[in-house]
Amino acid sequence: MVRSRLQPEATDDRIHVCVVLEPEGERAYALEAAMYSIGRDQTNSIVLNDDAVSRQHAIFMRVPTEKGFSYRLMDGNKMGEPSTNGVQVNGQRCVAHDLKDGDELLFAGSVKALYYHRSMQDSNIQKLSLKSIPSQPIDQESTTYRGLD
Repeated sequence: MVRSRLQPEATDDRIHVCVVLEPEGERAYALEAAMYSIGRDQTNSIVLNDDAVSRQHAIFMRVPTEKGFSYRLMDGNKMGEPSTNGVQVNGQRCVAHDLKDGDELLFAGSVKALYYHRSMQDSNIQKLSLKSIPSQPIDQESTTYRGLD
């Protein structure tokens, strides 16, 4: 039985997905990078086309967990400036929230998104047409958010 203890554990095939719901349809993004910017400006990782959304409205930040990682939704930009119209998770306004499978996100009271952390085998995930987000290189010298080192 020593041999079985040396075998690698089964890998977690769950993925993190953000589905943005818009009148034109839904856009699904597979999340893998350390940070994603969300907002109206076209330079954001996830662009929300609504005038009530700030140019740099929020951030998804990857945080370590015992089983790998999850994502935290942070209101505002990477300089710590809050958005004008805020974010809500499951109907509650928040500044930061550790996301859980099935969370309902609302940006500026008008743009809805859903967060999933599900198996690739999940039939709902298999139906999605996932968009990849080009990740930007992370400067290891400046990993500061809101003045925290």
